[in-house]
Amino acid sequence: MNSYDTLHIFKWLLWRNIIILRQNLLDKLIDAFVWSTNYILINTYVMPYFGLNPEYGSFIWVGTIVTMAFFESIYGASDLVNDFENDKVIEYSLVLPISAPLVFIKTALSISLDAAVLSIFLVPLGKILLMDRLALHNFSIIKFIIIFMSMNLFFGFFALWIASWAKNGKNFSYVYRRVVNPIWIFGGYQFTWLVLYKAFPQWGLLLLCNPLTYAFEGLRSAILGPVGYINFWACVGALWLFTIIFAYWSLRWMKQRLDYI
Repeated sequence: MNSYDTLHIFKWLLWRNIIILRQNLLDKLIDAFVWSTNYILINTYVMPYFGLNPEYGSFIWVGTIVTMAFFESIYGASDLVNDFENDKVIEYSLVLPISAPLVFIKTALSISLDAAVLSIFLVPLGKILLMDRLALHNFSIIKFIIIFMSMNLFFGFFALWIASWAKNGKNFSYVYRRVVNPIWIFGGYQFTWLVLYKAFPQWGLLLLCNPLTYAFEGLRSAILGPVGYINFWACVGALWLFTIIFAYWSLRWMKQRLDYI
């Protein structure tokens, strides 16, 4: 089988996931609207009365974009684990004349695409909700595209990595509480890395090992400006490094889990 046929099958498998995404897109957009609107409105129009900076709403809005993409990818990992236990649809892809690693790379890319489509919806939504409270004079479209693609690609392989070792649905709930939620909470959704480092230097240094830190910092740097955030290109480089690491281990553990040759 030549490389052209392999590429054709790979594109067909990816397109099949896009069709599934289109079928469920409206419901997902409604969920994203309800969830993100609550966070953005409360932090923009209510929390300033408790002494928070009026610009905190914009800060949270950017963090919500990252959060939406991250948790959508985690839901993708959950669906994959459930498939391993029940329908085993993935076995259909594995019997096709295409290498098993490419099947899992396709799976990671599909999860990344789902996360990207859903989270990009929050960009215009944030402007509508924040109105004149959101200043975009520091917004860099080039940097935004680079960091947005980088973080979603990482999320796809991170989700694949989780699915490669979460044994079942019950075990996945443990993973969610013990791994997923902590790295999100301490990743920087509600604060910048620099502020945390000034308050607790040891914690700040430790969180440089948290890939979500670079997603939050990099996206905020691209949209709100570079002042007060980790260097944008360092964030991009770190996300790609983490992507390579998690891609390697997820493919290796998937091989062990499904025992393919």
